[in-house]
Amino acid sequence: MSQSVAIEENPPVDNVNLLEQAEVQDRSKYSLVHFFHRTVRNAFLLPLSRQPQPPFIRESQEYAKQVLAGLKGELSPDNPLSKISQFFTFSDHPITIPSKHGGVTFHTRIIESKHAVNGKKLRLILLSLNGNEVVQGSRTLSWDPLHVNEISGGILEVLKAYQGRFNVDSLMCFSLGGVTLDGLKKLSNEESNWLPKTVIWNRVLPSMEKAVNQKFYFPLNLVFNQVIGLLGLDASPEKELTHFFSRIQSSGAPMKDRKVVVIHARHDTYFSGSNGPSPQFEQNLAQTGVSTSFQEFSAPFLKKEAHHAMPLNLLSKDFPHPYTLSLPKAKTGNLAEWLTEKVFKDVPKTEAFHTSVIVGGSLDWLDSVTVLHALPLLSAYIQNAEVD
Repeated sequence: MSQSVAIEENPPVDNVNLLEQAEVQDRSKYSLVHFFHRTVRNAFLLPLSRQPQPPFIRESQEYAKQVLAGLKGELSPDNPLSKISQFFTFSDHPITIPSKHGGVTFHTRIIESKHAVNGKKLRLILLSLNGNEVVQGSRTLSWDPLHVNEISGGILEVLKAYQGRFNVDSLMCFSLGGVTLDGLKKLSNEESNWLPKTVIWNRVLPSMEKAVNQKFYFPLNLVFNQVIGLLGLDASPEKELTHFFSRIQSSGAPMKDRKVVVIHARHDTYFSGSNGPSPQFEQNLAQTGVSTSFQEFSAPFLKKEAHHAMPLNLLSKDFPHPYTLSLPKAKTGNLAEWLTEKVFKDVPKTEAFHTSVIVGGSLDWLDSVTVLHALPLLSAYIQNAEVD
């Protein structure tokens, strides 16, 4: 059952609707210019906007529905997934953000602990760049953001809505979901508290320029980078995250409780090496006063092309070399276990929950975020509880 989330009227000084501010006026789908614009956008940011969906995606969507049914306890009690339903509840919550073209409805999912484990509970709020809608009168259309600022602005407005309801402790962005961080350039210093104290950078693209360079060789990469910039599809999450912290530090904002956790897959074919974060990223962040934790994971024996989208439980921390045969350590052997132990166990004294917002990548939809990102964390949380 979907439930609407009430947004508390508690805006900070100079609060601006980032989605409305960024929206493009002309939405004609019949203009050749806009057709080209959408074609380029879909190639880099919203590939699931293309119809029809390839068979692999359709099959994955059906599989994810079955997994979700198991997680909710709707399948046989003997199904291994049914154990999750003993510990967690699942509920979907559409959030509608006002916009120039009609309210944009973002479909989100809240997963909450049913009871505390060692005095701690976990709440995950999931959202995706895909599967969201625009309501125009009696019509419901697919959300069609043309610029990166629209995408990041929309996601940040959802984050604001949840900060008005809960105390969100962490924000985890995966892959191109990291364009959310590019939108920090639009947040005023007075709005800085909307960003959770902990930011988890999970194999995020450092910049659209590097994504283009990974996809095209010279000189085509130069041409496409120019096109990306002209179309408003450029994004630099690494630069904007650093600039945001530097800016609010200069304004006198306290930085001691802020933390950035950077998750890096050693053999990520998309965002590692020269296409990954700059060697100065950690140093630049540290200079702003935030604490940093840069962690490297790998997936031994599995083809490196799969490492970027690997579920959290299949990335291992305890293999110093991809061909070293050793057993993972208890509780922190894979990425899901490490995050559960090192990040999600951190619950403020005044709160019962650690609340984390998770933003999926360009090929994610709400169910895939549940299966690939949330499920490993839920399993690790239960395993951790049983070990404790």
